[in-house]
Amino acid sequence: MTLTKPLCTALFCLFSTTVQATDVTVIITGVASTKGTVNATLHDGADGFPQERQMVMGVFAPAAQDHVTLVFKGVAPGRYAITAFHDENGDGALSTNLLGIPNEPFGFSQNARGSFGPPSFDKAAFEVSDDNLTLTFSITK
Repeated sequence: MTLTKPLCTALFCLFSTTVQATDVTVIITGVASTKGTVNATLHDGADGFPQERQMVMGVFAPAAQDHVTLVFKGVAPGRYAITAFHDENGDGALSTNLLGIPNEPFGFSQNARGSFGPPSFDKAAFEVSDDNLTLTFSITK
């Protein structure tokens, strides 16, 4: 029996596995004012996390008293970490003092905290599968 090209293509599509993208919803608590925006970035690895690590996606929303909900759409399955900050002055960056200590509230997924610097990727990491995911973490100064 010889299979025709259209039949082979149909069988391939029927039995091939597809990578499903999902939405990751992030509820960021601890927002103290309605000034500025709350910004979050999604990172996919430990090398250079978080400062030099290229983000996979970034999202932002106007700040709202108490909490802000952000959604990363179409995230492929894998291991990720999120950084977030309240850009109170609207300059698009996390403001710091002369020593590099943040002047604006910030936080990481899993409520990860570091000692004398940001936490490791492993402390902030979470898994994305084929199912939509909702995470909650807080930002603080």
